[in-house]
Amino acid sequence: MQQLQRSVERVRTKLNPTLRVAGILPTIFKARTLHSREVLELVRQHFGDLVYDFAHPRTPSASPSPRSPRSRSSSMRGVEGAEAYRKLADAVLSGNHGNHA
Repeated sequence: MQQLQRSVERVRTKLNPTLRVAGILPTIFKARTLHSREVLELVRQHFGDLVYDFAHPRTPSASPSPRSPRSRSSSMRGVEGAEAYRKLADAVLSGNHGNHA
């Protein structure tokens, strides 16, 4: 997250002073592990409403075959990870960011 913040600051300084982070999607999240829940809580404490209220879970089956002609989301129908990306797309398209998604 620190590296992302530094990158955003560099872009703001050199190219786009109005650049802002619209939202943060937690990834590789394992709801069953204490570590994942603690890390997510720390991210929410630090970034507040920027953190979406859903997370992309760590799912090994979320990677489609590289030979598959289908898109990532269509090849992942029913997979938890695909649902997180659909929620993200809906939130971005509707303008609902962070915990307001």
